[in-house]
Amino acid sequence: MFENRQYYRLPLNRKFVVGKADGVFAGTCVNVSSGGAFINLLDVSAFKQNDKCQCVFSVRADTDPITMEGVIKRVVAPSPNPENTAGIAVQFEEGEEVLKELRTNVEEMRHQFELVSTILEHGEPEIRTLQPILEKLNLRPFMDMGELHQYVERILQSVEIVEKKERS
Repeated sequence: MFENRQYYRLPLNRKFVVGKADGVFAGTCVNVSSGGAFINLLDVSAFKQNDKCQCVFSVRADTDPITMEGVIKRVVAPSPNPENTAGIAVQFEEGEEVLKELRTNVEEMRHQFELVSTILEHGEPEIRTLQPILEKLNLRPFMDMGELHQYVERILQSVEIVEKKERS
């Protein structure tokens, strides 16, 4: 899946509001990129591929929400398979001024992941030492440093795969 992406995605566990002509829906953003997002919604029946929508969300807790226009690119129905997250994939419309702000925020998130990776590779930090960075990234709590390190490395590997594709 990563190989076909134009932009790398980073996890973003934040509230996300999607507005359409027939209603407003709230979900949780699973991941975000400079070009779009995947939003977990329990009921996707109101969404169809290529629907236009308006999205309101915050990339960081310390910033005001961003409002962007988008298009629904994929609808994933609920499934008993825990690997499938029900929700919608939204592609943001190009040319918006806020898209520049989003790209800056996504790039900052990436640098935070790289910082966590570097700290974990060069020492045995206590989880409380990393807490301010982890809070910025809005990551779930990790009790085990090895698990955190694997998670961060998996995220950065997916970034690298997309960037290699971009360079070739």
